[in-house]
Amino acid sequence: GEWLFTSDLARIDHDGFVYIEGRKSQVINQGGYKIYPQEVAKVIEQLVEVEACVVVALPDDLLGSIVGAFIKLRQDQKIGAQSISEHCLKNLSPVKSPRVLCFVESFPMTKTMKIDSGQLVKDYLARKPTERTETKVGQKISEEKLYDQIQIIVARLLGQAQTILDDNTPLMELGLTSLMLVDFCHELGNVLAIKISTTLVFTYPTIREIVEHFSGAKETPQENLRELDSNEPIAIVGMSCRLPGGETPRDFWKFLEAGGNSVAQVSPNRLDLEKVYSERPQSPGKTITRSASLLLPLTFLIEIYLV
Repeated sequence: GEWLFTSDLARIDHDGFVYIEGRKSQVINQGGYKIYPQEVAKVIEQLVEVEACVVVALPDDLLGSIVGAFIKLRQDQKIGAQSISEHCLKNLSPVKSPRVLCFVESFPMTKTMKIDSGQLVKDYLARKPTERTETKVGQKISEEKLYDQIQIIVARLLGQAQTILDDNTPLMELGLTSLMLVDFCHELGNVLAIKISTTLVFTYPTIREIVEHFSGAKETPQENLRELDSNEPIAIVGMSCRLPGGETPRDFWKFLEAGGNSVAQVSPNRLDLEKVYSERPQSPGKTITRSASLLLPLTFLIEIYLV
């Protein structure tokens, strides 16, 4: 007979027993990282206060999907979202830790009496649950709470304990990479319910400066501003980047999710390989490959403004 493809994910132990771990369709693709919901749910269910946990993919504008955890507490038990988040950070890698925590009284069930995870997501998008780690749209946030939220975000991205972060050290010196900074601005935007440009961390490079900026505790010092010198013909007024597969980080993730491959042989119009190619590794000024991950052809438009 023929095999029936069920899309179930399973493992076999040393004794030959098969354990069903989930379904392939439930795997969360968060910015290119594959995350298994059951692994995250088991960690949260280690907490004595938690009766059950369902982990699902929630839609996200930047990463495509993010990890969301719906939690049912035991009767007469209480635990805060921050305590659960800290527990996850201790037992999971930062990228697997849930970005959204929602407390529920019960789970919707299917006709076959299985938890309906699809309905959970629909309810989340429709109701905007009140007990979440995110700040609701229009809600004001205190300077102290904003400080704590930024510390949690940075600590999660770095995989470090919150208490060791220096709020006067630039984020890049703390260890955030350029891609992490994009993620940081996106998460901070969710906390403040606004869209934040990634250039923020260049204007306000430390945690303390970011908090003071958004809380209004400190205005931009006027003495740091100066008039344009007439001998400077070009002024840099913005920063941006280009990625393979599109114009934005979101385009790049979509390109990767679709299995795109930007690696190709370098065109002679870009580089004279005959002059720089060498089969000998570590040859000074040479390359040992004829291929590269290339951007689409660029067209530059320069506009000069006279001040």
